[in-house]
Amino acid sequence: MDKGGKEYYCVLGIQIVFAAVIAFFIAFKIHKKLFEMKNVLSAATLKSRKQFLILLILQLIVPSLFIVVPLLALLVSVLFDLKIMNVLSNFMIPIMAFHSPANALTIIFVIPPYRQTLIRWIHKLMCIKHATLFKKMNSQNNSHLSSQIQQK
Repeated sequence: MDKGGKEYYCVLGIQIVFAAVIAFFIAFKIHKKLFEMKNVLSAATLKSRKQFLILLILQLIVPSLFIVVPLLALLVSVLFDLKIMNVLSNFMIPIMAFHSPANALTIIFVIPPYRQTLIRWIHKLMCIKHATLFKKMNSQNNSHLSSQIQQK
């Protein structure tokens, strides 16, 4: 790789670190402001704002895990001309594609009404499947018992 390519990757790495520092600085400032407003805001408002701050921080971390880390691994493999780049790219591209569903799941699991609705849907689905399975088992057992009775 030529010198210009290595400089490009170094500048790219610096930009990623700089963006992460700015994002976490903003999250810290928001947390500090919420702490200052603790006496002014109602308990419910403060609780919901803290949840949104946690969600914001997680939404900063999710792209870092699912986009930046795989990209940095690929960049390092290109930078050092590693032979495993083909294998690495086969794993990293699907991981990068998972960032959007991971972000949606983060939102669902952090915000209580979304989480409760999901749990309720899963519970209903499991109960319906369980009830359907139970009915099938009962009908099979009843038909088996009635056939045995008829044979006697």
